[in-house]
Amino acid sequence: MRRRPWPGSGGVSRLAVAFVAAAPAAFRGSALEAMIAARDGRAVLMGEQAEQAPEGFPVLARPFRTRDVHALLARLRRT
Repeated sequence: MRRRPWPGSGGVSRLAVAFVAAAPAAFRGSALEAMIAARDGRAVLMGEQAEQAPEGFPVLARPFRTRDVHALLARLRRT
């Protein structure tokens, strides 16, 4: 089945990873989570609440450098 891009996505119909600044409780079950999942994507959460209680989501902890992003992406590829 061909996926249609969602409004405002610039035509993106598939994605691998989305970096989202959100608390896990607010993100879980949200429309954004559904849009990312519908396009076979995975969410990486960022921010203080995500760092304190990731609730099963991958988290990019601050401060981070380019190599931290690369390491996180490599871990996601293996899982």
